[in-house]
Amino acid sequence: MALAVVSRLVAAALAVLVLSAGEAAGSDAAEAPSFTDPQDGAVLMALRGAGAGGGVLPPALALREETTEPPPKQEEVETTAPPEVETTTPPPVETPASILVSLHEEVGEQLHNKEYQWVNALLAFLFGAVLVWDGEVTFRWVVIGVVFLLAAVLAMSEVSTFLALDEKSTIRHVVGVEVGALAAYAAWTGIDGVMLVVGALLGGFVAFGLQGKLVAMGVTVLSENKGAIVALYSAVVLLSIAMSKRKKLGSGLAVLSAGIGGSLVTSAISWAVTTCYLSGYLGFLDSVFKQGLSAGGGGAWIDFLTLLLSSESQDKGLFLDSAYNFSFGGEVYRLDRVVGCSFWFVLFAIGAHSQLKRAKAPAGGVAKAREGLHRALLLGDDGHAEE
Repeated sequence: MALAVVSRLVAAALAVLVLSAGEAAGSDAAEAPSFTDPQDGAVLMALRGAGAGGGVLPPALALREETTEPPPKQEEVETTAPPEVETTTPPPVETPASILVSLHEEVGEQLHNKEYQWVNALLAFLFGAVLVWDGEVTFRWVVIGVVFLLAAVLAMSEVSTFLALDEKSTIRHVVGVEVGALAAYAAWTGIDGVMLVVGALLGGFVAFGLQGKLVAMGVTVLSENKGAIVALYSAVVLLSIAMSKRKKLGSGLAVLSAGIGGSLVTSAISWAVTTCYLSGYLGFLDSVFKQGLSAGGGGAWIDFLTLLLSSESQDKGLFLDSAYNFSFGGEVYRLDRVVGCSFWFVLFAIGAHSQLKRAKAPAGGVAKAREGLHRALLLGDDGHAEE
């Protein structure tokens, strides 16, 4: 027993020396031994006795003894991320292509607005009727009206984005009317320049159609060679601009306006008839078309116009997916489009014929009037030539 106590005393003394040396060297990693055994407690009491006799208990061991409470918790380090610093990098500049795409989307959104479909159809009918009847004179006013609408739609879109306005905001509509009126006035004051642009656009459409026809005939260079495509478009557009500048597009504009006007009138009537039927005002049509009419052929006015212009567009009208659609030569013909295009052609033929006839008549009348005035100035009151 005594030997065990002596051995523990020696071990404790060695531990004290090691701890004292570690503190002198400033080591934070040294740890004091723990005395959990009862005999270790006896050793600790013996060391205390030695300390009471004049010795000093080493600080590390004294600290080890006195520290009965758990060490204080370290202060929690704040891990909240700092606020993001706002940058002043400007938004990317829109390219002309993206601007045109944005304008196309905004115009499409406005044309599909359910609240104003009757307004779209009414304006299409009025503009179309005027174009069919006297397009050569009113074509410029139609161009000014289109400029007004495009500028107004674009302005309403931008002001809604900047000021966070909804579609029914009065401020939004006021700004749209103001900007549209300004653009229309600018187009009216420089109508000759605007008509040159219109001539260039017409030339582009003609070149597009000509390219498709030539490629279908086997001229594949116009689909593979970019230089040839640019040359074709440049030649046709420049020719169209030259004709517009020399006022030789009169007959062409008469025919074109009759075609555009006929499509507008036809689409407006198709939309009106379909909407009235779906609203229950034309119920007698069920007794006329006993195979049944469509109850889901409604839509926006622009959809009816697209149906006339493109055979690949979605069907709209009274005969949507009805038994009246037929096939011929492996192609499916939708009766809505067949009836619409037929009526469109009739309006085009009537309008183009009347406009071309009037375009030729005034020229002869003016020439005869000028000749009569010239003769009156040369002849005296008595009918004889003045000397």
